[in-house]
Amino acid sequence: MANVLKWPLEDREKGCTDLRLSPSGFEATRFGLVETADLYDAVKSIPDQMGAAFDTARLPKCQAFGYSAKWWRGPKSGVATDLGHAIVRVEYRTSGINGRLPPPLAWLVYTQLSCASESIQVYFDVNQPPGTGPLNGPIANGEGAPKLVGTVQATVTSYRSAGLPFDMTRLIDLARRKCVNDTPLALPAVLGTAQAFTMAPGQARFESFTGPEPAENGTVKLQVVLALAPDFKFRWRLEDDSGFGVADQANDLYEAANLAGLW
Repeated sequence: MANVLKWPLEDREKGCTDLRLSPSGFEATRFGLVETADLYDAVKSIPDQMGAAFDTARLPKCQAFGYSAKWWRGPKSGVATDLGHAIVRVEYRTSGINGRLPPPLAWLVYTQLSCASESIQVYFDVNQPPGTGPLNGPIANGEGAPKLVGTVQATVTSYRSAGLPFDMTRLIDLARRKCVNDTPLALPAVLGTAQAFTMAPGQARFESFTGPEPAENGTVKLQVVLALAPDFKFRWRLEDDSGFGVADQANDLYEAANLAGLW
């Protein structure tokens, strides 16, 4: 069993801790001396460092994301107690800056937001309330006109230990029905920030999911995509016999369901 003899190691020959600042945030390197010449054992000797902060108080987002090991000496032939030594190098970087993702750890979860536009066809002037006379007639003699509307998507990425499965039956059902949330839905903090937020009932619609799939550090990764909006009602205008709008209507097209606990 590999044994860390010194952590962190501060030796000019073997390696010293260093801290760097770049446009991508703080980066750092730290070394350890391990009593084994087996490089696999050396790398696996300090798994508790993965995701650990370089400086918890001042640099909590500068986290360990990878290891490397190189042989240094031994073992001596014929000496059972001499296991040799290896130098382990741990790299730290700041997540959330320039698209850098945090190291995958069980129960890590974060949100990423994206915006786009799509076109819908409208048939009445948005500034004309229903029942206000001839100016409220259909646009272009009833043909309507295209209008751009914004769409917002939230991708929630979550990691679990490999032995804790996700509810696949529920995910498949929600993906089929495209349900909206029936209760307030708390979304995890946006990547690299402490900005968490909550969507009121009917403001988040299940779109799709990717995974679960194996990830680093013995975890399983799942991504859930939600559409976000003030609501997902279908709005239209009731017309009289002459084709003039007389009343605005709003209908529910998507069933409501519990979207909590998906990540």
